[in-house]
Amino acid sequence: MTLYFNLLVMIACLLSHPVSERDAVPVIRHHSKTSLSISEPSDIAFDNNQYFIVSDRGTVYKTDLNGKVLAKSVYQGVDYESVCVAGSSVVVVDERVRMVHYFDKQTLERTRSISVPYNAAANRGVEALVYMPDQKLFYLFTEKDPSSCLIFDEHWQQQDQVIIDGISDISGACYHNNTLWILSDEESAVFTLDRTNYKLEKKYRLNLINPEGICIGNTGLFTICSDDMQTLFNY
Repeated sequence: MTLYFNLLVMIACLLSHPVSERDAVPVIRHHSKTSLSISEPSDIAFDNNQYFIVSDRGTVYKTDLNGKVLAKSVYQGVDYESVCVAGSSVVVVDERVRMVHYFDKQTLERTRSISVPYNAAANRGVEALVYMPDQKLFYLFTEKDPSSCLIFDEHWQQQDQVIIDGISDISGACYHNNTLWILSDEESAVFTLDRTNYKLEKKYRLNLINPEGICIGNTGLFTICSDDMQTLFNY
């Protein structure tokens, strides 16, 4: 989507809610930002003081905390929309071809690929991937119509599927300190999600257009990447 189109969507979402409702939602503002040399960054994961960033063009990048590229994958996918770290692997969903790829965390060499079919339009598939180490489960979040959480075990056998109500779309997600955080592009907001009933809890608005990926580092603060702006925003 273009920056202009995303701005129109954001304005439409704001106008669809009463002013009093919008004012009641707290706003969090970024304190710094970093331009990326990565084209179309679509998701981000944090591990061991490094970022793993995926591109819509099918590449995995390892960067330092300033966004400097340290390494990138040789294997080229089609349309990477989501990434997480699970043990010694970087796990990526290739949205259009319904594949999950594993990359070695140190070398970014692809170690295996698995076909994971699911029901969604070709470009409205998985927008966020979260690994839950305490449950040994992967949570795959689909974008919209409807937004949902598909739950898989480590062998990629589907265990459940839950509809996420009350959100326009899902563009990113991460897990930190027993809390699931859900990002919405169209609402320019971040939500907390109750893990027991999959209901949205708290909501925070962002001063940001086109948020596409979210992670939380050692400090407990957000880093959000913007696809159109090709920038990391630190909160």
